Amino acid sequence: MLWDLLDEHAQALIDQDEEKRLRVRALAEASPELLSLMDVAERVHRAYQPVAPSGEFRARLKKKVRRAARWKLWWPNTAQRMLRSYWLWGALASIVSVAGGVGYFLVRRSQTA
Repeated sequence: MLWDLLDEHAQALIDQDEEKRLRVRALAEASPELLSLMDVAERVHRAYQPVAPSGEFRARLKKKVRRAARWKLWWPNTAQRMLRSYWLWGALASIVSVAGGVGYFLVRRSQTA
């Protein structure tokens, strides 16, 4: 019940519905703790007003999104190609390592015989 009243109060503050805010406060009259929480919420709401992004920020963001989209169109599988090349180099290194181990074993074996 208390959480519901706090939720309704917060929604009334967000919607700027003064009638709803007063109705919720009237319902909360029995609980001084709840009223103090509502007072804090109202002070916070007055102190922190929403801020809209500047036109410069919006233009910069739009430019970056377009650049990223263009890059994605021209190089769609760059990450996949890089991953495949890592696998290729890893496989090649493994083959060289095994061949080196076998060669070392054969040389050591021929020297002891």
